[in-house]
Amino acid sequence: MQAHAEWAQMNFGTCELGDKRRTKRLIKIAADVANNPSASFPDQMATWGDLKAAYNLFDCDDVTFEAVVRPHWELTKRRTSGRYLIIGDTTELDFGIHRQVTDLGPTGNSSGLGFLLHNALMVDATSREINGIAGQTIHYRPKKKVATQKKESTRARLKRKRESEVWGKVIDQVGPPPGGVEWVHVLDRGGDNFEVYCHLLQQRSGWSEVLASRLPVPAVPPPRPTAMLVRDFQRAVGLRILQGRTFGFLRRCAKAGGRYQTT
Repeated sequence: MQAHAEWAQMNFGTCELGDKRRTKRLIKIAADVANNPSASFPDQMATWGDLKAAYNLFDCDDVTFEAVVRPHWELTKRRTSGRYLIIGDTTELDFGIHRQVTDLGPTGNSSGLGFLLHNALMVDATSREINGIAGQTIHYRPKKKVATQKKESTRARLKRKRESEVWGKVIDQVGPPPGGVEWVHVLDRGGDNFEVYCHLLQQRSGWSEVLASRLPVPAVPPPRPTAMLVRDFQRAVGLRILQGRTFGFLRRCAKAGGRYQTT
C-alpha cells in the first residue's frame, strides 16, 4: 500500500483542483484504486465515507478530466534520452442505453450511449517498458440528425467535425520531444490521413503506420527534402494530385521537418 501511495503522490500531487484538500483526496483515491484496480469504486474505497467523498470530488466543477490527468501526462513525457513509441488507439466506453447520464453520444452501431477516449501510450522502444500515458482526449459522437432535402455543400462538409481529429489533437497534446529524445507515433488505419502526418511534422515527431497485425516496427529514416516528402505523401495515401490549399498546407508542414515510416 505504501508503494501505491507514493505512486499516487508522484502522479497526482501537483493537480490544480481549486483546493488543496481536493488534491489530497484525489491522491488517496488514486492509491486505493491502484491497490485494487480491477474492482469497482465501492470495493476500492475503504469506507462508505471514502466512497461518498470520491463521488463528491468528481462532482466538483473544477475537477475536470484534464485537470486530474495532465500531471501524469507531463511526468510521462519527462525523458532525457532514447527513442519512445507513442502508441495511439481509441477506447469506446459504453454505458448502455438505459442509464440516465446526460451529454453522452452514440456508441457502436448507435445501440448504446457513451464516449470515445483516444489514448497515447508511451513505451520505451528498447526495453519495451511502459512509461505511462502521454496524452488523451475525449470525443462524443453527435447524435444522428433527421435527413433533410437540403444538400450539404463541400465547404460545409469540410468544416464538419470529424472523429479522426482526435489523432491530431493528441499528437499536439504530446508535443515535440525534448532534446536528445525521439518520439515515434504508432498509428493504425484511423490515423491514415495526411492531416495527421502534418501534425506529426509540426511536432517534430516520427511515425510508423501499422496497417496489418503482427508487423514489426520499422526503423525511422532520416528527414527528406520537402519535394520528396510531398511525393512520398502522394504515394502513401494514394493521391495523384494535391491541389490548392491542401498542397500549400502540406508543404508548410513538411518544412517543419520530421521523420516518418509507413508499412
